[in-house]
Amino acid sequence: MSAALRQSELTIRTCILYEVLDKKPIKQSFDNFRRKVGNDVISYYEFEFWFYRFNNGNHDLHYDRSVNPVPRLLSGMPLNVINEVLNHLDLIDLIALMKVSRNFRRAVQNMKVCVIESLVVQLFEETDCTKIIYNLRYKFEYRQNDAGCEVTFFARNGDIFEKQKVVAGGNYIELCNKDLKLMVESGKAQMELFRLDNKGIQKKSRKKFIAGIEKALNSAKNLSSKTVQTQFVSYPELAQLLPIFPAEKLKKLILNGLDGREYEQLIDLDQWKKARIFQGFEGELNVPIEHFLHFEWLDVHLATFTDEDAMKLRDMIDRSAHFVYAEIQYTRMNIDRLKRVFDVHSVEHNHIYETPDKRSFYVAFGQFMIQITKPGYQFDYNYKL
Repeated sequence: MSAALRQSELTIRTCILYEVLDKKPIKQSFDNFRRKVGNDVISYYEFEFWFYRFNNGNHDLHYDRSVNPVPRLLSGMPLNVINEVLNHLDLIDLIALMKVSRNFRRAVQNMKVCVIESLVVQLFEETDCTKIIYNLRYKFEYRQNDAGCEVTFFARNGDIFEKQKVVAGGNYIELCNKDLKLMVESGKAQMELFRLDNKGIQKKSRKKFIAGIEKALNSAKNLSSKTVQTQFVSYPELAQLLPIFPAEKLKKLILNGLDGREYEQLIDLDQWKKARIFQGFEGELNVPIEHFLHFEWLDVHLATFTDEDAMKLRDMIDRSAHFVYAEIQYTRMNIDRLKRVFDVHSVEHNHIYETPDKRSFYVAFGQFMIQITKPGYQFDYNYKL
């Protein structure tokens, strides 16, 4: 089209009218218009105004556009208005907005404190898949295929919503870590629970996954979590990530499937020393008992538990004003020797241990465990402070 015609408002409006009469969606119509007329002739917002006006049956090409001023864009609104809009957006909208421009990304990052009930990140290398689960409501799934990476978004809000796209040439670990970074950057992320599952097989994949998680979490402002839970994360991997979470905010550790013997760096962290609740499942831990005695609530399966360890546990209970519960599992418990260590006596079919300052605790013995409970405490695996 000649430059003269492209500068004619009537010609431009006529071209838009033809697109409307072609009954194509507005995005496809706009693309067709730019291909035929030019990319710099009209903005999308101006095109949208005339498209919907014509689509509603108003075909007057001479209509005075000044009667309907161009609406203000979000980016041009006052900062307090932008913040109000952002506070009403859902997670998926915030993440999409952060990808639009640096200004929007900064605006989202400066939002008020965001309390996250739970954030779960998972690697399943056998199926070339990673997942992020946010507040048990949103799930992002990244699955490698021949075309690149298939990204599926699920949302529960009454009904289940699902959206899917393929990122050509994308990598399932990199895309997962990239979106995680955006999630924790959206405000000051204060979490109730952060959970990490690392079912990686290759050392290279595990290292890439953990390094990406570390980078993402370190990018957040004032990130904290009351509980950190892991599944099949090694001692060194855990020691790499745990310092990201402020020790004064971290209260509970749930570590499942730990293995190996490189625990020294982990137990030296303030995050380990200041946590008050510990749960460990799926595997025997080779950490000596003395490194668990600061926990006031403890459930652990140990690789070794000697008579001397039992005495250390007893002495801790004698000193502690906060201890409420401990369950120690071991494959070869000697019940008779344990009874002598705790010098228990029976009251109404209950074994009772009495501290030197006359505080009493219930003690239960099993073939593979010893359980000690403060009277009045109701057992709860979800014990909170």
